[in-house]
Amino acid sequence: MRLLLVTLFLGFSICTSFAEDGKMVIDKEAWKNTTKDLNYSPEEKKVEETKQVSKSPSAAPDLSGFKYLAYAVIGIIIVGLLILIIKNIRPVTEVAQVRVEATSLEDAEENLPMVALTKIYQEALDLFDYKSALRIKFLMVLQTMIDAEMIIWKKRKTNENYLLELSDGTILAHFKTAVNTFDDVWYGEAAVTETQYVGIAESLDQLKNKISGGQE
Repeated sequence: MRLLLVTLFLGFSICTSFAEDGKMVIDKEAWKNTTKDLNYSPEEKKVEETKQVSKSPSAAPDLSGFKYLAYAVIGIIIVGLLILIIKNIRPVTEVAQVRVEATSLEDAEENLPMVALTKIYQEALDLFDYKSALRIKFLMVLQTMIDAEMIIWKKRKTNENYLLELSDGTILAHFKTAVNTFDDVWYGEAAVTETQYVGIAESLDQLKNKISGGQE
């Protein structure tokens, strides 16, 4: 439309000029005002568009790298949790369904979950070997803990190791007392009298009953 108006204006101006003096004279000022908003050059238009593009805000940064980093962090956390869970799973101590009588105190200490202690215990009492009898009675307490899955038995574990495994506060307190009493007697040089034996054996039997829920 603008171009049409300009064309008509030119035609009118030319005709006017011819009408005035027979010569084609164009009003420069009128031409300038009429054509000031027109752009005839495609190259100039492209340059102007390029300038506008260059002035536009820069594109948003590529954040895809952060996405993969987040995946990696999540994966590490999951693996760490799995390792922690596996470490805290308590292995089940293998216990014989039918225990075979131990042949000696050494046999009992080496294969505690697999042997019965009744025979060697009675043999110690028959010989008035109260020190060995207390040792076997204490092994019976450990055996009851194994059956109740309170501890994980291993040959080289100490009583202190078993204390750390107990989670029941009541059992822990009674077992700690039994350990202290037993250690004093077992590692002491003096022989154990029948009176000492009876008192300690009774406390160990009470502890066994607490562990097994009073069923013994």
